[in-house]
Amino acid sequence: MKSLAKKFFYNAPSNTPESWVCPGGVKKLKVIFYEQLCPSISVGRDWAGGYTYDGDVYCWGLNASGVIGNNSAAPVSSPVAVAFGGRKLVQIASGLETGYALDSNGDAYGWGNNGLGRLGDGTVTNRSTPVLIIGGVKFKKIAIMNQSIGFAGIDENNDIWTFGSNNAGQLGDNTIIPKSSPILVSAGVKFIDVALSAGHCLAIDVDNRLWAWGNNGFGQLGLGDQIARSTPTLVSSFTSKVYKVFAGGVNDTSFIISEFGTYAFGNNGSGQLGLGDTTPRSSPVLITGFQFQSIAASDVHTLGITDRRNSLGGQLWAWGSGFNGRLGDGTIVAKSTPTLVLGNIVPAYIGAGEDHSVCLDQNGQLWAWGNNNSGQLGDGTVVPKSSPVAVLSPQLNFRVPNINEQIKLIDVNPGETYKIAFDATGVYFGGINISNRQATAVLLEYYT
Repeated sequence: MKSLAKKFFYNAPSNTPESWVCPGGVKKLKVIFYEQLCPSISVGRDWAGGYTYDGDVYCWGLNASGVIGNNSAAPVSSPVAVAFGGRKLVQIASGLETGYALDSNGDAYGWGNNGLGRLGDGTVTNRSTPVLIIGGVKFKKIAIMNQSIGFAGIDENNDIWTFGSNNAGQLGDNTIIPKSSPILVSAGVKFIDVALSAGHCLAIDVDNRLWAWGNNGFGQLGLGDQIARSTPTLVSSFTSKVYKVFAGGVNDTSFIISEFGTYAFGNNGSGQLGLGDTTPRSSPVLITGFQFQSIAASDVHTLGITDRRNSLGGQLWAWGSGFNGRLGDGTIVAKSTPTLVLGNIVPAYIGAGEDHSVCLDQNGQLWAWGNNNSGQLGDGTVVPKSSPVAVLSPQLNFRVPNINEQIKLIDVNPGETYKIAFDATGVYFGGINISNRQATAVLLEYYT
């Protein structure tokens, strides 16, 4: 009996294609490509959440302001269901004490702390169950948000909408006034990705250029200075194409994945930029020796998954403060360069809380390590761990989600090598554009 084989490509822009050799006996190939990939786990300050293949959301940890979403205020040390009334979700995101989710209709929801209007329902009332974000905006993607006190998302027209705290101009509306309902960010360009921290925002436009706004006390906007911006500002000094942005925590660090490597800038007091020192940077600096395909940045520590195409491919790394074991290397010692996380985990997605870390592996198992005083590791205890432990979720099947999936069936020749690349113009298989639309990931399926 033949068995199903899969090959996943996450970061293969058109100028650096990957190769795939067709195995013997394979003559038909299913090519699945995705306009966007969204994390199926998200980590808040001292809580975490994820959603399953059935579209159900589960959360665990400290339940400040009802952020677990189960209509309770009690902390939980293993995953519990969030009351979504049967709606099926396609993305989850987390703020400081808030949770957000996106359903299959493009409607966004929030729950937890609503100070400064960060739930987007037009009020400042805390909610212990999800409420609809008002305004009628249909989102196709919610920002990766780490300890944010607000929200950012991209709608179906590739425009960014924001609400919540605005003390440093991070909402991008040329004010410092908080907003309790979505406002349109006016930049004169369209965007494909956005990330939001507690005080600053990073975004990528359709030409793969980097934009930034908000707090800049540590140079986290990458503009070469420490002057805050309240409107989107092009980082014109960085001329390489940018494919992914990450904005970290309360202390404001920034990471970008570009065509030539992974760059870091902003606060670096604990070595969280991974540059071998503790000096802040106000312009993007290359993390030498590593090419990451994904980053999770928190206050003072960072996680990264290395690109599967190089010698360090598909491995899980951590750097920055080691307090409470949040680096997962078996110690509590800070590291200013990436260090391997213990456990031989094959990572799919990662998330970084204030002082704990979470990883979803490629088999759908969740792992966590670091501080656990509120049960945020989800292992049924409140004991901190300095190496990964399994989250108690044997009945759950957390997923790797996608947006706008498309499928093509292609005839292939056994033994032949095919080049695969994708960008804003389409998916290129063997030099031929088979999609004619933006893609950020490709999955090959075939039987051997």
